[in-house]
Amino acid sequence: MKSFPDDAKIVEQVRAGDKNSLELLIDRHLPGVLGFFGYLGAPRDIIDDLVQETFIRASRKLALYDSGRPFITWLLSIARNIFYDQCRKTAREKNLVDTLSEDKVTTAEENALIDCSIRELLDSLPDETKLLIELRVFQGLPFQEIAKILDEPEVNIRVRFHRTISRLRGSARKENNHGF
Repeated sequence: MKSFPDDAKIVEQVRAGDKNSLELLIDRHLPGVLGFFGYLGAPRDIIDDLVQETFIRASRKLALYDSGRPFITWLLSIARNIFYDQCRKTAREKNLVDTLSEDKVTTAEENALIDCSIRELLDSLPDETKLLIELRVFQGLPFQEIAKILDEPEVNIRVRFHRTISRLRGSARKENNHGF
């Protein structure tokens, strides 16, 4: 996903009350947010609602945006949190339905729960590690660019990324062995 250096300027214009600039930010980043929800495996019938909620929440929290960081990273963090909230809500609703009906869970539903569990594992990571995973996995940035963004040597970024992925795989296996 391409980073736009003038996003910080546009955010400043929005903060000053320029609604046209907000529309420009939305137009610029809408495809990326849509793709991100698709990558996360959000059901197609709720993606529009998730995207809308992402931009609403971002516009309300624009004062918290650090213009020293890429806007898209901040925006996708909001999108990710909205998706996780939806996963937890869906899981709670599903548990209620299961309790009432006591029907067997289908494979698709099991996969959705496992997917949400994995996302919760990701959410449990420290912020700088989550950022590394977001930049590499969700945005597809090369390690060299991530190293520049995080101001760390590329070799450290590579090692940290691979260790994190190994730990996540191990945690996911443990959860699967415990009936998740």
